[in-house]
Amino acid sequence: MGDNTSIGSSEFSATILICTCNRARSLSATLQALAQCTVPAGNTVELLVVDNASADDTKAVVGDYVPANMSVRYVYEAVRGQANARNAGVAAARGDIIIFTDDDVVPSHDWIVHVLDCYTDPQVAAVLGKIDLRFDSAPPDWLQKTHRSLVAEADFGPDRIFPFDRWLIGANMSFRASVARISGPFIPLLGPGASGFADDTEYSERLKRMGFLQLYEPAARVEHLISGARLTRAYYRDVAFRLGVSRSIILAQNGSPSANFHPGTLLRATLKDLSRRLRAAIRRETYYGTDPHLWYINYLGIAWGNFLGLERLTRRYSACEPSRKERITATSAQVERPR
Repeated sequence: MGDNTSIGSSEFSATILICTCNRARSLSATLQALAQCTVPAGNTVELLVVDNASADDTKAVVGDYVPANMSVRYVYEAVRGQANARNAGVAAARGDIIIFTDDDVVPSHDWIVHVLDCYTDPQVAAVLGKIDLRFDSAPPDWLQKTHRSLVAEADFGPDRIFPFDRWLIGANMSFRASVARISGPFIPLLGPGASGFADDTEYSERLKRMGFLQLYEPAARVEHLISGARLTRAYYRDVAFRLGVSRSIILAQNGSPSANFHPGTLLRATLKDLSRRLRAAIRRETYYGTDPHLWYINYLGIAWGNFLGLERLTRRYSACEPSRKERITATSAQVERPR
């Protein structure tokens, strides 16, 4: 976008919101990267870290963090689940714009500048920024677009897109605080600590149903750090299934469970998958963990969630408070640092 001096000229207050659980080491790296970010003149930024019942030294890491470019607050949320932590963070946020990122993300130095610039257009209610992947070991050659999307890659081309009809992704999403007050909370049954995924997906779908316009801004770029543990076919198979179960919860929450999961449809999908598996075996090719296989596993997850029904899914994924031992390790005190 060229020279940054003309970007983000309108005055905003912003809250950068990070929800974290037992990842003090990666959180520290994210915080150090945030300290290098430019805050455009006339704007103020606070960092709000929501500790979701961590048993490590997360609180100490936040307490020791004193950046020059933003104020810092720490909030402890005892009820497990990323959606619960996000709801606690949104309730505590003081900014006009609420910017989400994760505890394993490294933002570019001009990330805040480009995010805030998007909101100079009053029509923009929410923004998705670009998410690149950074691997700590060489990714396997079988890693395709579907695999990359399952670990939150977001690349929709080099140009700004408005309105943007895809989904927001929590590693690099933002919205106006005024929108949050209207749209309601994240669903606690979804996301890490519960069903595993899609709390951000459901929230984005809800915004679109309510008529709010989203924007994609590739210049607002972050890197998502991917460990070697996420580079196995078994990992992606598990992700695809849990994503399907999460999707079934969204369908049930919206009062529109899918009508496509009767035995005949499931049988046809299974036979098609077996046919692909057989062809791959004859050709001595790998089928396990390929794109078609992952889509089938995702379908199985939706079907399984639909079979269980919302009542049983709620019992299965309702969040819980930490154990007494974990409560002793982590306290609910808050740390606040002046800018």
